[in-house]
Amino acid sequence: MTERETVWKHPVLVQFLQQHEDCSPVTVHYAFQVYLNLAEVRGWRDVGFHYCRELKTPFVTGRSSISAALEAAYPVAMEDSLSHQQIQTLFTALRVGQHQFDRIMLAMCATDGSVVYYHVSNSIVEPEPPENSDMRKQQWQKKAASRKRHLAESIDSFSQSQEDEPS
Repeated sequence: MTERETVWKHPVLVQFLQQHEDCSPVTVHYAFQVYLNLAEVRGWRDVGFHYCRELKTPFVTGRSSISAALEAAYPVAMEDSLSHQQIQTLFTALRVGQHQFDRIMLAMCATDGSVVYYHVSNSIVEPEPPENSDMRKQQWQKKAASRKRHLAESIDSFSQSQEDEPS
């Protein structure tokens, strides 16, 4: 069985296809590509595969961390384009139960399996104040320096233990 045949037998995909036979196989493929990318590659939680009746297309939801809000990812083929009106329609059409999204990720899918995400907001989002950005940058630099020190100490410790062992 090839990898492609195995993917089409994934339980989430099989259940979705049984319930929504009218979906385009290409659209389903891209949506499932996003589903796998978020669940397996990026380690998202509560990843779900949904169907938008209004748009007659699948989309994916999930949380980037335990405390993060539920986000929607809308798959788009790399060669496709979306108008401003189409993007606005996504904000009214994509929902899970009564939950409507203020921010949607456009998941640009390439034929090689890669996915690039663009966050689109339904309103103007204020940029972060420079002080916050600077503080976060300093925290990241401290963390990176700490990891470098820890790595160097581990290498030294390992090297020392190798020298101490009799041959």
